[in-house]
Amino acid sequence: MAEVFANPLAELAEYTDMKQDMDKGKGPIQVSGVTDSQKVHVMHELSKEYPWRLVVTYDDNRAKEIYDDFSYFEPNTWLYPQPVLVIASYGADGTADGMVAAWGGIYDTNQVGFMLDHTHKTVANLLKKKAFTVSMATVSTMAEADYLGIVSGNRVPDKVARAGLHAVKSEFVDAPVLSEFPLTLECEVSKVTKVGEDYHFVGDIMNILVDEDILTKGKIDVKKLQAITFDPAGGKYIALGDAVGNAYREGRKYME
Repeated sequence: MAEVFANPLAELAEYTDMKQDMDKGKGPIQVSGVTDSQKVHVMHELSKEYPWRLVVTYDDNRAKEIYDDFSYFEPNTWLYPQPVLVIASYGADGTADGMVAAWGGIYDTNQVGFMLDHTHKTVANLLKKKAFTVSMATVSTMAEADYLGIVSGNRVPDKVARAGLHAVKSEFVDAPVLSEFPLTLECEVSKVTKVGEDYHFVGDIMNILVDEDILTKGKIDVKKLQAITFDPAGGKYIALGDAVGNAYREGRKYME
């Protein structure tokens, strides 16, 4: 999107002159004759090579408008819905650990995958134990899951217990099951890919634990599960909503 707005600017001699002056570090540059609708993308293009930007305007509301407009031009990891995955594993000493990841989901048939920063204790746990469980956070477990996401296991080794969660050893893999979460996948690590300093893990689903409370006629009932998703733009947790249609049926009208 930013390139669409920037291309016409690049063709202007004035824009080129401004860029050259900024590169020379000549000091403040005044730009006039720009409409309100153009100001943000001009400012963005002129300052995109600089990590810090100070925008001075006449009131707080206008400052917020400019800040919000800037967000449309910056690359962001926005995709909806993003899950709130609770990944549980054992440390080297057998202590149950848990963390929250949003960058993950189904990888392939009977497999899940997720990307983790190398600093997480979970990374060391998975590289050693080769197993984990993954649960979906729910409305009733939101606070506990959020705590696991904001507190590092490197600093608080017993954070699972501190959150009031109960860990039980899985019968299928060498990893803990956190009893409070109604849907849990028990997995063995099958593939590890190092991406820069960080890691992408793929796990084979060995078993699925489901509380009977979230079943209707033997199937998972999303309304009963009350899973939450992560809103990366707003920094909110959102409960999954109502059904709006039937998969593989709604599009059939275009096949007639």
